[in-house]
Amino acid sequence: MFYAYVLKSKIDGRLYKGMTGNLEKRLAQHNSGENKSTKGFMPWLLYHYESFSETINILYFNNTLMN
Repeated sequence: MFYAYVLKSKIDGRLYKGMTGNLEKRLAQHNSGENKSTKGFMPWLLYHYESFSETINILYFNNTLMN
């Protein structure tokens, strides 16, 4: 399973979008400071996500709806 996700910073409400194959692990990485682009705005909440069974579907979703 693949996921497109949107996180929301508890600090200032900014949104961050991404894609992953392991949603729980990726959220933990964002909240532990492992991601350089989100490190300064921790903690993060999972605001929204969509699941996909095929990579082609998630790439289409990301390129058309999330940009």
